[in-house]
Amino acid sequence: MFLSYVNLPELKCQPGWFILSYDRPYYSDDSSIAIELCQSFDRLIGFHKKTGYYFDARYEGDEYNQGGRINGIFSVTFQRFNFDINTSGYGDSTSTEKLKTDSIREFSRLLNDFVERAEQQ
Repeated sequence: MFLSYVNLPELKCQPGWFILSYDRPYYSDDSSIAIELCQSFDRLIGFHKKTGYYFDARYEGDEYNQGGRINGIFSVTFQRFNFDINTSGYGDSTSTEKLKTDSIREFSRLLNDFVERAEQQ
């Protein structure tokens, strides 16, 4: 599949997320955001401040080329942290999932499903 012939997927988030991409932070306190995944191939990190959900997504492979194929692996780590009443902050990780795929569509689906699950908690 050549990327130049398809629209690249994006990550859509509701208010409450702090997201770091390769070149800029996004903070969606009042409005939703959409991040094109082609701009965030190397690393994308997100934290939902109200639920304690966190993700760390990475791409390891050839450099992105608009006319070429994606030859690499997407790895995603999802975590949830418990709220510590004594410190009024998040403490230990209560769950961790680590997933890998070589498909950008599957990568996009995994990220968007996790974001939706975190927002519904």
